[in-house]
Amino acid sequence: MIKILETMKYLKGSEGIMCRFDEYAKIVGMKRTKGLHLDVCTRWNVTYNMIDSATRYRSVLNHLAEDYANFKHCPSRDEWNKVERITPFLISFNDITTLFSETDYLTTNLYFQGVSQIELLLLEEMKSQNSFISNTAK
Repeated sequence: MIKILETMKYLKGSEGIMCRFDEYAKIVGMKRTKGLHLDVCTRWNVTYNMIDSATRYRSVLNHLAEDYANFKHCPSRDEWNKVERITPFLISFNDITTLFSETDYLTTNLYFQGVSQIELLLLEEMKSQNSFISNTAK
């Protein structure tokens, strides 16, 4: 996740790099229709948005990394696979935190139901044969 955060900081830190990003997007047949998000350490849904936007533009980022020597934080193939594996796990956090933040008043049944869903998801993922996922869940 650190490499994705560094990638987003790098891209958003220079207008020239963003122009280069858009050029590579055209080469691979994509158009930047959604923004590139940075993480906010106190909000899970923003972390999910950052990872989701990076994953959406994975092929663009890989091309950029191949041709641009200063772009050193692009995730490796193995790291991209880990990101793709953990993304569905983070969707639940995104959904629950969005529900909690959009509710004018937090009722006990919404809170209990949301926290219970997260607990069940964590317990299930702790049983995963994938050590990365089971360790993350733990």
